[in-house]
Amino acid sequence: MEYTLDELLRKKKPVYSLRAPLAAAARESGLKTKQQYRTEFMRDRDRVLYSKAFRRLAGKTQVYLSGLDDHRRTRLIHTLEVSQIARSIAVSLRLDTDLVEAIALGHDLGHTPFGHVGERTLHEIMTPGVGHVLGRDCPLNLRQDEAFDEELLPYLGFKHNLQSLKNAMALEKNYGDHGLDLTNFTLYGIQAHSKSVYSQRVPNHDKLGYYESFLRRGCCLTEGTPAWSLESFVVAEADEIAQRHHDVEDAIRGGLIAKEEIVKIIKADFRKYLRASDKKQLQSAAALDMETFIAIISRIIVNMFVTNLLHASIININAFIYHENLTQTSFADYIKTHHPEDANIAGLIGYGAPGATGDFSAQAKAFEKTITRRVLSSYDIQSADAKGNYIIRKLFQAYYHTPQQLPNHCVQEFLTAYDSARYSQKALLQTAQAEGIGKVREIFSSIVEGLSPRQKKERLLLMRVICDHIAGMTDAYAQKTYKDLYE
Repeated sequence: MEYTLDELLRKKKPVYSLRAPLAAAARESGLKTKQQYRTEFMRDRDRVLYSKAFRRLAGKTQVYLSGLDDHRRTRLIHTLEVSQIARSIAVSLRLDTDLVEAIALGHDLGHTPFGHVGERTLHEIMTPGVGHVLGRDCPLNLRQDEAFDEELLPYLGFKHNLQSLKNAMALEKNYGDHGLDLTNFTLYGIQAHSKSVYSQRVPNHDKLGYYESFLRRGCCLTEGTPAWSLESFVVAEADEIAQRHHDVEDAIRGGLIAKEEIVKIIKADFRKYLRASDKKQLQSAAALDMETFIAIISRIIVNMFVTNLLHASIININAFIYHENLTQTSFADYIKTHHPEDANIAGLIGYGAPGATGDFSAQAKAFEKTITRRVLSSYDIQSADAKGNYIIRKLFQAYYHTPQQLPNHCVQEFLTAYDSARYSQKALLQTAQAEGIGKVREIFSSIVEGLSPRQKKERLLLMRVICDHIAGMTDAYAQKTYKDLYE
């Protein structure tokens, strides 16, 4: 049945299914095997779920304000909330829920201990600067007005979404050199949940060249076309929605904003978007106990964001199908010849749509700014951030100046990166079995002790191994390691 554009825009649900291809294009280096009872995206989801990096999310606090009791929100809880919200959106948009879940469960695999301050600290350490924290012999330490060697750009930077990509492709060892061996659609979605560069607030925000090879090898359909999907857009929006509601919860629970005030803010910012039942609940919500109040506010926020996202996205998708003539063209073929940043694609999943009344996106940004400012300005957050920054810097200094303190797996990672032909994982395993792990560590010590200041690339390889090790730590393990090294 054919529809006019006006008819499509009036539809309350998508007319056509835009499912991403279940048999996603496998990377050439992959170990894909067909299974009768699971699609490739189902298998991606399961592999993320059983990874060590996923389990460690339970020990990484999302926001320190909420880490004061047994009900704190960890990265794992946040990840599960993102998955739930994303699945709900995907079902309504007739998208692939297995791909959505695989992306959502894997999106924070590379997150650091101590939240975003850990991420920013590692990025600062892994980029050049005057008076670098690692001292004069660090290859990234610059003298005043000294130009940086551009040959070192491929060794620079840290960002949690790109580190999640590296975790999935290399640091997890379930499938040898292929990491978790995920499809390119899942890998693209994992890194795409956050922007590929920092804002200007972070020093050297644009120096993230280290991850370029992972992006090229893991996230593309063709040389110039990423393995994008509407599912990846959904997870990115679900991540934002999850953050909005738990930022509010943290602010209320931490006493940074009164119950009466948050009700007033929601009514003022979202009056035209609240349902009648929401308005009724808000009238008496402030008189309820704290936990009941928080539950009500969270439900209202999540439902309001999801509902408005769906209303606009359904209009956008139906108009997109009409304009791009996707009733005659396979969507699987379409994505191979179009880029996700194309103007007609970038806003498909979002709050803006033709004929939409009001600007929910603008109201949402104003709401986010108000709540985030309250949370980040709190004493608890500022104190915890300063502590996290200090611990990570001290851990990096200890490992860099005395790398023999690194655990065995880091020793092996460095040797393989230093000379993959001579010190492959297989060769190192054989050496450890024949002569003991002490022999492997002896080789490592002789190499790092012999590094000269001019061997900048080799020193940066060591720094990257240290960076990966610290990024993978839970909060408690980072604190324990600091105590073991310094107390």
